[in-house]
Amino acid sequence: MVTSRKMLRFYWMDNFKPVTYFWSILLLVDIAQVVIMLYFPEIMNSTNSFLFSANFGAIAIYLLVYGILIATNSFPLMMSFGIPRQRFYLSVIGTTAILCAAMALMQNIVVYVGYGVTSLLGHSIEESIPAFLSLWYSQFAFYLFDMFLFILLGTVFYRFGTLPGLITIAFYVLILNLSPGNMDFAENFELSAPGMSNVMVSHLFLGLTVILIGIGWMLYRRAPVRTY
Repeated sequence: MVTSRKMLRFYWMDNFKPVTYFWSILLLVDIAQVVIMLYFPEIMNSTNSFLFSANFGAIAIYLLVYGILIATNSFPLMMSFGIPRQRFYLSVIGTTAILCAAMALMQNIVVYVGYGVTSLLGHSIEESIPAFLSLWYSQFAFYLFDMFLFILLGTVFYRFGTLPGLITIAFYVLILNLSPGNMDFAENFELSAPGMSNVMVSHLFLGLTVILIGIGWMLYRRAPVRTY
């Protein structure tokens, strides 16, 4: 139990500054977009009146990069500290879930506050906002799936090398192209897209995440410890 707390504290310290910098930049961009939309509308080339949808993609990219780093850097580091593999992997699951939940909550706050501010300033927005919990849950499920997808990719690169990793990327691209319209990952970054408010799709993402977690554990339990 003490070891688990120390590992969670390590992940907290490892994430605090990067997440703070990330959200500082993202919020500055959001504020700049709102100011431009309200006072310099001629600069905006897009007719889309919802300005916060790009945040979904930015958050997903941040999480997938961090997922790869967990797989390739954190694993050998923790093994060098003598942490059991099972405890390490459980800490990864817990940290990932907390991080994705926090990111989804922060984006929810940005969306609702942003809508409120723009409405008070007299700008009408056509898009409707899903219910707070529905929007949070759909984001959380997708971010969790996104992060474990790339934890698995990083694990393949770490354990088997470059060629199997590239084959895994090709497989991801193939699945992406074959996915039905309501699971289009790019569209799911938009607030108004069905995937972001469709609870059944979110359930599917969680189910796929459980499968990814199981595959990841099977790879980690016998992975050699390498240092670079």
